Amino acid sequence: MRPMESLRKQLGSLDGRDYGAYQSLLGSYSYPSFELHIDQIPKDPYAPPHTGIYRVRVGWESAGFPPEMIRTETCKIALRDFLARQVFRRSHAVSSRRGTGNSGLITVSQPGQEILERTSVVLGEGYVEARIFLGLPARNRSIRADIAERMVFQELPGIINSSLFASALDLAEITEHLHTAEDAEFLRGQLTALELAAFVADDAVLPRVSGVDPRPMVKSDDRHRGAELSLSSQ
Repeated sequence: MRPMESLRKQLGSLDGRDYGAYQSLLGSYSYPSFELHIDQIPKDPYAPPHTGIYRVRVGWESAGFPPEMIRTETCKIALRDFLARQVFRRSHAVSSRRGTGNSGLITVSQPGQEILERTSVVLGEGYVEARIFLGLPARNRSIRADIAERMVFQELPGIINSSLFASALDLAEITEHLHTAEDAEFLRGQLTALELAAFVADDAVLPRVSGVDPRPMVKSDDRHRGAELSLSSQ
């Protein structure tokens, strides 16, 4: 594994070259608090995110999550789900398109409202790993090393340090997320014995905004009331 300074030096030498020169960055790099593994880089800035493979790995002890948070398979899935949401939220707070195609983006697949087993964050033997997309930047097909350096050495560490370490997160919020998943799993386990097909939480809002928008539908009078409250608070 190479030190991150070798990545900085290599990036600096690529400025202005054809986008394909980014392939020289393939490899693994050691940062102060994590490892960056660049396994596959798209050969075109317009390539879709799934064509790039970038993995950020944090040692489990360094991440600092209490052992009880992975006591069951349901807890592990819920923790991964929670961390994926943090990575997505924080990456979108600091990154944006800056150049051709997907240049400048740092992201993971956007989680929906369900707690599901995510592929964007995994728990391995002794580590937690985020599988992200880095849109290495270009102007047309020319490499923008200045933006790439900002992404790799400022934005990426900021995202990871604020989303994959227990010390940067609200442990009570994580615990509630895990308990919600465990409660739902327990209730699902009771359905067959009770001859039921599903369960619905009290006060649940079942209608959705649309077939492609999973947010709960809000009645028109509630929307008007929300708008009035918003105006009155300004």
